[in-house]
Amino acid sequence: MVVEERSAFFGFPDLIDVETIETGEAKSTLAIYSRSKYGYYDFGVNKRRVETWLRELAASPK
Repeated sequence: MVVEERSAFFGFPDLIDVETIETGEAKSTLAIYSRSKYGYYDFGVNKRRVETWLRELAASPK
């Protein structure tokens, strides 16, 4: 799945790829890749976004 999210300050679009990968019986892992659509430097926005998503997933009820 590919998701587009806009940066808070300038509103530039960022692309986020999300994929679940089966790792065994009743087990899986998650791959997330977030990047700027334009430019080459994002001041760490995409890294913080992925870290926030992972923290929120870990804190969600199972």
